[in-house]
Amino acid sequence: MQSRTLMCVFAITLFTALALPVPLAAQEQKKEPPRYTITDLGTLGGTFSDVGGVNNQGAVSGFSTLPGDTVTHAFLWQRGQMTDLGTLGGPDSRAPEASPPNDRSEVAGFSDTSNPDPNGEDFCGLGTNLICLPFLWQKGVMTPLPTLGGNNAEANGINSRGEVGGQAETPNLDLCSPFFLQVEAVIWRDGQIQQVLPPLGGSVGVVNAINDNGQAVGIAGCVTGNLHAVLWQRRTPIDLGNLGGVTNNFAFAINNRGQAIGQSDLPGDTAAHAFLWTEEDGIQDTFVSF
Repeated sequence: MQSRTLMCVFAITLFTALALPVPLAAQEQKKEPPRYTITDLGTLGGTFSDVGGVNNQGAVSGFSTLPGDTVTHAFLWQRGQMTDLGTLGGPDSRAPEASPPNDRSEVAGFSDTSNPDPNGEDFCGLGTNLICLPFLWQKGVMTPLPTLGGNNAEANGINSRGEVGGQAETPNLDLCSPFFLQVEAVIWRDGQIQQVLPPLGGSVGVVNAINDNGQAVGIAGCVTGNLHAVLWQRRTPIDLGNLGGVTNNFAFAINNRGQAIGQSDLPGDTAAHAFLWTEEDGIQDTFVSF
């Protein structure tokens, strides 16, 4: 009798165990894929706009053409409203790609001035050959940021502490530079240059992004030699390595966990792949073939 009772209990248990996954599997099959809403942010009157990034409050920065599509201005979009950030006196301004506003809706970027560059440089790539300066836009006001004594500078990213990363010209001629003058990696804070970051493998430095811990990533080296993907930590440059190539390696962004992404040449320096860098695992090729 006891044996028969045990057999019944075992049978019921087994049946329950086998039966339970069935409704769960059915629920999984019926589960709908996530749905997304696409929002057209509009333009500043032209026919084209481009998003740079979005912050934790849903505010978006970028740039847009004005009516006639001959010039572009940086914008901040929040709560359904696109605001023209203006310029520093010239025709164009930009909020860089992959550079969202910080959580105070402050925007870093770069703008033409009305003054021609004495060396004929197109430092910010706006096609105007005007002197280009970095800006910090906050509370409705665009404020220019200083250079290192040269003509031009460019802001590429901002963190929640209001620190802005980018690059600035010195007055020194430099054969390593893509321009006439030396370009160094800098961090601005409170409208002034807070740090000049040391180069690595040459005299050129560029900050592309800065996280809330003050870690900055970008490029360092020499355009006539090799360019390195770099992390600056407490002002010390750390070479993030490469995927086998040595000519062109760039770091583009870094999160608050210190994980960086970028692009690296492969062996032979004729092709490049995206990479992920972490302190634990170093540089990893993220290329996926479909």
